[in-house]
Amino acid sequence: MSATTIKKLIFGPGLLGDSIPGWKNTSIRKYRSEAHDFSKGEIVQGVFERQLDVLLEITKDTEVVPFQDLPKEAAVASGYKSPKEAFQDLKDHYYKGELKLSDLAAIIRYQVAQINGVPVVAYNSKAGSVA
Repeated sequence: MSATTIKKLIFGPGLLGDSIPGWKNTSIRKYRSEAHDFSKGEIVQGVFERQLDVLLEITKDTEVVPFQDLPKEAAVASGYKSPKEAFQDLKDHYYKGELKLSDLAAIIRYQVAQINGVPVVAYNSKAGSVA
């Protein structure tokens, strides 16, 4: 029996604690089709700091919009006060200034997969630390 390969969604430090209880359920990234095209109901592997993997269920097809048109609802759901703050944070911390308002944003909505109310989380000793 062969193992099933699932897509990965890699998260930066500090996001695990907000994602497990569901306080954070949206991720905004610079869109790359090979990495950010997800469909509602798809199960993906969330790769978090401290070598923890969490199964995530995609709750809506990936939405793709220019950063200049980023909806306030998506920015707030991702932990920002406004689309402007989301853009500036991503530009400064993840893309080292190489992000333009005309670039496409991927809005990825998810929830932590659960079995009987328990989040599906695993320690991945083979993964390098994200932090």
